[in-house]
Amino acid sequence: MNLCLAAVTALLGWYLMAPPMTQINGRPAALTEAPLGRWDASASFGNSKSCIRYQLARIDEQKRRSDQVGREYWLEVFSNSICVSTDDPRLKEK
Repeated sequence: MNLCLAAVTALLGWYLMAPPMTQINGRPAALTEAPLGRWDASASFGNSKSCIRYQLARIDEQKRRSDQVGREYWLEVFSNSICVSTDDPRLKEK
C-alpha cells in the first residue's frame, strides 16, 4: 500500500446512522426512505465490524429492557440503523 492510500484509509471511519423517526398508529416507525443526510450519526467507529457489533449489542440490550415504551422505540431505531463509511456521498443528501 502506498503512503497516500494508507493516509486516506486511516482517515476513513464509520458511522452508525439512525433513521428519522415518526409514529404510525401510536407506534414508533423508522423513516428508512429518508435521504441519508437526514439521518443522525448516533456513534462513530474505526471500522465497519465495530459499528455492526455495537448495533447488534444495542438491539440485544433493547430486547432485554423491561420498559415497553422505551424498548419499542429504541429497538425500532437500532434495528433500522445502518453502518456507513464517513466518506459515503449519500451523507450529503438532504
